[in-house]
Amino acid sequence: MPTSQPYGSWNSPISTDSLGKSIRRIEQVALDGQNAYWVEARSAEAGRNVLMRYNQEGQVQEVLPPASEGWEYDVRTSVHEYGGQAYAVLDSLIIFSCGRDHLVYSYKTDSPLPPVPLTGKPSSRFADLYIDARRSRVYAIHEDHSQPGPCRNSIVAIPLDGTARLDASRVTTLWSDSDFVSSLCLSPDGRFLSFISWDHPHMPWSKAVLRVAQLDAAGEITSCIALTDGTTAPLQARWSPLGELIFADNPTRWWNLWRIEGWDRIPEGASWSLEDLRFRPLNPGSRDHCGPGWYLGACDFEFLDADMLVSSWSEGGTRKIGSIKISNGETEAWPLQWFPQGQVRAKDGLTLAVMSSWDHPTSLVAIKNGQVTVIRSSMTEDYPHEYIARPRLLEWASPDGLPITGWYYPPTSPEYSGPSQDLPPLILNVHGGPTAEALPGFDPTICTFTSRGFAYLDVNYRGSWGRGTDFVEALNGCWGVKDVADCVSGAQAAVSQKLADPSRLAIRGISAGGFTTLAALTSTSVFTAGCDISGPADLLSMASTTHKYETYYVDSLVGTLDREDPVWMARSPITRVAEISAPLLIQQGEIDKVVPLEQSRIIYKTLLEEGKPVALRVFTNEGHGFMSSRAISLAHAAELAFYRRIWNITPPSEEAEQDANAVNLDNWP
Repeated sequence: MPTSQPYGSWNSPISTDSLGKSIRRIEQVALDGQNAYWVEARSAEAGRNVLMRYNQEGQVQEVLPPASEGWEYDVRTSVHEYGGQAYAVLDSLIIFSCGRDHLVYSYKTDSPLPPVPLTGKPSSRFADLYIDARRSRVYAIHEDHSQPGPCRNSIVAIPLDGTARLDASRVTTLWSDSDFVSSLCLSPDGRFLSFISWDHPHMPWSKAVLRVAQLDAAGEITSCIALTDGTTAPLQARWSPLGELIFADNPTRWWNLWRIEGWDRIPEGASWSLEDLRFRPLNPGSRDHCGPGWYLGACDFEFLDADMLVSSWSEGGTRKIGSIKISNGETEAWPLQWFPQGQVRAKDGLTLAVMSSWDHPTSLVAIKNGQVTVIRSSMTEDYPHEYIARPRLLEWASPDGLPITGWYYPPTSPEYSGPSQDLPPLILNVHGGPTAEALPGFDPTICTFTSRGFAYLDVNYRGSWGRGTDFVEALNGCWGVKDVADCVSGAQAAVSQKLADPSRLAIRGISAGGFTTLAALTSTSVFTAGCDISGPADLLSMASTTHKYETYYVDSLVGTLDREDPVWMARSPITRVAEISAPLLIQQGEIDKVVPLEQSRIIYKTLLEEGKPVALRVFTNEGHGFMSSRAISLAHAAELAFYRRIWNITPPSEEAEQDANAVNLDNWP
């Protein structure tokens, strides 16, 4: 029988040290024949992105050899700062971008030769690579940082013969008529190159254009036509094996899939127009079949065979995966106990997907004939299943009546239970974006708290992804107000259902979630503790110093492009720091390019001078989000110790010394 022990003081086998050392983020999935490829970011190697392969013999192996100088390749791109797809593979040929020098390399997995650079300018960055074997070139999104001012984005072709290594003019610009491009894809016959473009002040999920360029035999663009009118936001597009273009778009206010036929009727080299094509919805419904487009190379649907695609989608507060017939749009959700968390790839009846389940962390899995096989887990060690909290969907109404949901994770341990007269302390998480989406499943970082007796509420506040365009846009113009109301009412809903102690409510968040955390602490007294991780505090400063991709993003959230409007200062937590009454823990990377470190320092200094409890932890060589095992471990240890100190929770003896050294809280008794 479990021992009665105060909530938050339970001993747990899930240590913060093992959490940091065991994480490897899985992304950038690809299929080449029956070989599966992916990139894993290893916290144990300071976040290095390692290209991996699962071959037909069932072996998992690192693909790239060390460089001749002895250093390891980092398969990474920083286009749009957030990066994304940094490699392409076709018939054992791998083309990849290296984060160390921003060069593009070529490597043959069946050759003894080392990777060979195809480009030579470190001021150039490349992403969304697509191999055109017919023309011996690679299409890529190019970001040029060689000139002062904002970088320039374009679509380019890089020759595979290596001549651009010493002669940068050999990198041919194909399209440069927009601020941003994404989703490069070549038709099966090589005649058409599809892509998505958009311009300031929009983000890709607000307004964009799907375009198709016709290529001649040499790969030059002979014509380029916009397939959408710029009032919607197409986010992903790819060609079917039969040469039809399938894409996600939101004219119905949901990102459903659409189909464009008729490409085979366009004579080679002939002029053409929209009248030559047939558009039709593939599967209309209240669901989103793609993500918001923060990362290049996103892939939420792929072709299982000539008449069937596999897709993941958000519906009813969760994510599903299933098949869709291209001929008639018939959609079937697969009855799996797994939830999509990332890319989907498929070919010849085999599906690869990044997914998690109730008791498995995010993993790369293979799905065939309804059976799921784990290829690679994002954790290097297993946690006992009985310590893993299973969430339930919590629903409530925000003060203005808008329905809001969140995933509630209860305190979970086979060894302990809380005293019958007590309620657990609650940690309310505000995800980033704000267009991210809180998804259910086993998250070891959440279990770090729940296995020790804390409750956890992961909120999908307005602005979150997965509930259509209207829900995303419901935050426009009211960031720092309505999102705060959604989170406050969520904490109150948990209290009213006796799921949380009203005197021990914490709010925490990273990036945009950190902003909402600060806004909540300056405008309400509901929360008795807060943890801000890399959150913007001075909106005007952030808008004027952030990178090109997000130059006008805050403007839409604040509701005005006029930066003289007083609403900018009114919404900035940095102008109301003195109103924060709850103890605050601030954690941030020293080289954060999205949110300048100075913003956190100003908040810390102001609260320090006001005599209010505050702690600031700055992690060297870390940016916007922590990558190294050391930073991940120390950040979670500090947050855990912070809550215990604020709420006067005695840690288990095994963690007493760690808690004492984990965080230096100023102005606290």
